Amino acid sequence: MFLPNQSAEEWLTVASKLPMAPAIFSRLSDLLSRPSTTLEDVVTTVQLDPILTARVVRVANSPLYQRGEPVVSITDAIAYIGTQETSQIVGVLVADKLFAQDLPHYKTSCDALWNGCVASAISARVIAGRVGLAEGECYTISLLRGIGWLVLEGFAQNHDLPISSLQFNDPVIIAKWEREVFGMTAADTTLRILNLWNLSPVAIASLRRLEKKPYRDPMTALLAVANAVVDRLGIGLEIERGRWAITPVELKVIGLDPAQMDEIIHEVKFELEKMRKIVGEVVGAEPLVP
Repeated sequence: MFLPNQSAEEWLTVASKLPMAPAIFSRLSDLLSRPSTTLEDVVTTVQLDPILTARVVRVANSPLYQRGEPVVSITDAIAYIGTQETSQIVGVLVADKLFAQDLPHYKTSCDALWNGCVASAISARVIAGRVGLAEGECYTISLLRGIGWLVLEGFAQNHDLPISSLQFNDPVIIAKWEREVFGMTAADTTLRILNLWNLSPVAIASLRRLEKKPYRDPMTALLAVANAVVDRLGIGLEIERGRWAITPVELKVIGLDPAQMDEIIHEVKFELEKMRKIVGEVVGAEPLVP
């Protein structure tokens, strides 16, 4: 079932129903890539989402950030945590809000998607920091790469599409199914959404090039290796099985010493556990809305 004339307009409708937080996170990442950005700029951006604001303040007061006096304002919270650390935390909180529902048509749980995208983002940031690439751009593009799956899942549910009997453990089969059903792949959809949110053109171009090997530019190769690190941690997405690998060619393109990989994987695992604790401490402690 291809959704012909409706799909071009409807994907925008589905996209508009996504939480506001990812667009805010995208704007925050762009701000932090500019040397002239001030603390006030960061505060103003985070404050666009009241729930996000409250959660950042709660993070600053959590046991993970020991402090004598309680933090009351978002300005004090960001000043205490630090702008770059705040950006990473905001990204994780955004992912928690964004990946809140299972994707039955993709046979993927929300937990698996959160773990896969957050771990990929952390890995991309860690590697970027070691080779001198833009940490914020690499982190952001890796974190938000799953949006296409969310939007196409929304299409499928809006049209009451039956769940396919295909085994969704081969990216080639999944892409073929997406084109037959939606007329576009999840990767295509992600690119359209990120363009809509005015994400860095450089980062978007790198994500686009990820669809075709060989990876000749450092950022694209970095994104691929970051995804492969997630597989090494045992939490790679089933719908991407076999797609990613850490090869000498990619490491050479990035400019990364292969001897560093074990240390990088250990650091990513540590950071992922820290981010899980933040979500548990902050989001898990919130009262349920009746």
